[in-house]
Amino acid sequence: PQQTVMWYDVRGDQIMMNTTADRIKRGNIQRDPRVSICIEEGYKYVTLRGVVAEIIDEPEAALNDILSLAVRYNPGTTPADHTQFLGQARQTLLIRIDRVLSNGLGG
Repeated sequence: PQQTVMWYDVRGDQIMMNTTADRIKRGNIQRDPRVSICIEEGYKYVTLRGVVAEIIDEPEAALNDILSLAVRYNPGTTPADHTQFLGQARQTLLIRIDRVLSNGLGG
């Protein structure tokens, strides 16, 4: 099992995350697409379990996704403020949620 702190967003009924193609998590996901996501707020949390349903390798789409996440997690910035992602081989992960466990955060 691997744990990684990652940015996420909701896309329809899936969770969207983004990573670089050379990360260990990519190989782990190809071997076993099951994932678990924990979102916490102090002692409250929601855990989502599911599978990576799709990996988007299209460079422009993956770059747009990481820029969207960067703006979401850095309020007051714009995509132009996040040039560190330009030129990276990025991939978007779309995760289908199969189970929700919650303690105080809904679900």
